[in-house]
Amino acid sequence: MIGHKNRTMLGGLIGLAMLMTASLALAHGDEDHGAAPPPPAGVSLPPRMEATSDSFELVAAATADDLTIWIDGFADNMPVTDASVSVTLDGKSVAATAKNGVYAVSDDGLRKAGKHELSFLVSRGGSFESLSGI
Repeated sequence: MIGHKNRTMLGGLIGLAMLMTASLALAHGDEDHGAAPPPPAGVSLPPRMEATSDSFELVAAATADDLTIWIDGFADNMPVTDASVSVTLDGKSVAATAKNGVYAVSDDGLRKAGKHELSFLVSRGGSFESLSGI
């Protein structure tokens, strides 16, 4: 049997535990916690564009005078490795080279600051798809 002194101490401990857990339940609301932290210094992504058609998803990234192009099938998200790709950059057409399922174009026009008009003609299995973006 628990004595009076132990019962009082046990009751006090239970009350203290209840008080502590109740204060945790009031911890958060929708209040503002200040501005979000800035992105890490020195981290930058190359300019990118995305384009889709009924058959393909295309992502292109520019670094210096190189444009790297990844093409996946729209329905299955599988890399397209057997296509011929022609790229028109600001009105100038260039055939892309393919290596390991990644297509690439080199052109000094990519070094110019600002937006570039890009269009892609993807030929695969006798069919053609046109994709474009800025």
